[in-house]
Amino acid sequence: EKYAKKNPRPPIVLYKARDGSGLGIRLYEPPLFDKNGASIEKCKFPNVILHHGSALDGSSFHPLATKLQKFGMAVYVPDIRGHGASISSGEGDLDYLWQNLDDLEDLLRHFDLDPSCTFIVGHSAQGGGLWHMASQKKWRNKFAGFVPVAAMMGLHPEFIRGIAASNFVSVNLARIISISILNTMGITWFNHQQTTRFFKKLGVKGVDDYHKHCTYNLGMSHGPMFALDYKTVVADVPEGTLVLSISAGSDEAIADLTPVLQPLSPHLEHATLSGATHIGILFEKKLANKINDFVGKASVAAL
Repeated sequence: EKYAKKNPRPPIVLYKARDGSGLGIRLYEPPLFDKNGASIEKCKFPNVILHHGSALDGSSFHPLATKLQKFGMAVYVPDIRGHGASISSGEGDLDYLWQNLDDLEDLLRHFDLDPSCTFIVGHSAQGGGLWHMASQKKWRNKFAGFVPVAAMMGLHPEFIRGIAASNFVSVNLARIISISILNTMGITWFNHQQTTRFFKKLGVKGVDDYHKHCTYNLGMSHGPMFALDYKTVVADVPEGTLVLSISAGSDEAIADLTPVLQPLSPHLEHATLSGATHIGILFEKKLANKINDFVGKASVAAL
């Protein structure tokens, strides 16, 4: 591709997680010196972590990461455990529930990222996970702001209808409910069973491939799965938390949840990118501009 030749991806490097696994990440580093040759101090630029969805790996964020880097941000793009270069637990799987958040903590620690100037963007399932994180004080203390993009919001009726019409993903609800009941009894033997399948080539330039499935452990480690939980989580994000929720607004989007999310969190920032699809939103110039504006305003407010 012309874009890939002009803007080659950085190489995958590894950082060590608490279980000793090496997890893959690409680093889009900002300039170390300004145009006059002066050294740029730490936190003179914001750090942005891009967390991909369940069906993808970090390569899906390359165009967005390149644009944010050109805006002057330090961009960190991990392959989340179970994807790409981070499959020590098997493709589409975690060793245990919420291991992905332990890995994220290890990433923050490894790169010594300052919470006052570190933002996180999550797409699809990871977008749903950001709502979960923004509702918890522990994570609000680790990030300056959260940007859920085309968030997967579990079993909300709009999302269910979108999944049914998408020809992209199949969710085994009966298996999820059965394993959830077993988990309440302390039985976790079946947590490595597949509960979600992705069965359509993405057909989007810049995405290497897609992952064919995810297990209960991975699928349930993103955020609120049931509608009641989701409403509670969104409503629990307190005033003063910096959140920019961006939905895809085309007929091919799985769901535009802005009309649903906004009444639950009117104190937060919401936007819909009209014409964008669930995957194609990652390649929209408008997305990079929205994130840049949000990060810029948040950085100025923190001064």
